[in-house]
Amino acid sequence: MKSKEIQAAEAGLEADNIDYEAIGRRVYRLRRKKQLTQENLAESIAITPQHVSAIENGKTKVSLPTLINIARVLECSLDYLVYDSIPYLVERYDLDAKNILEPCTEIEREYLLKTMVLQKELLQQGYRLKKK
Repeated sequence: MKSKEIQAAEAGLEADNIDYEAIGRRVYRLRRKKQLTQENLAESIAITPQHVSAIENGKTKVSLPTLINIARVLECSLDYLVYDSIPYLVERYDLDAKNILEPCTEIEREYLLKTMVLQKELLQQGYRLKKK
């Protein structure tokens, strides 16, 4: 008999449970951040601008090869594009964060959250510096 965690993971990986609108929003945000038009992205991955639009609007079930190409052009991981589309992973992430923050005092929580924000900014700045 399968554990509840395995059952939840398998259920989360069913194509019908994937949040294509969330994937589309992330593609849109990354594309805009890179200052690419839909036409630029489409040309880079050999699809039509209409297909890019349908992906960004969550109107199509984007294929794995297309997602891989999008991730390559937008310089992100597949994880980033689909992460919160898989319920098991979201639940696991939320549980990890809860386990870290729950035993903390309000001051400790605030400190940890501010530290995370600062670390994120430093990581992004370092990433930008390496890219130049």
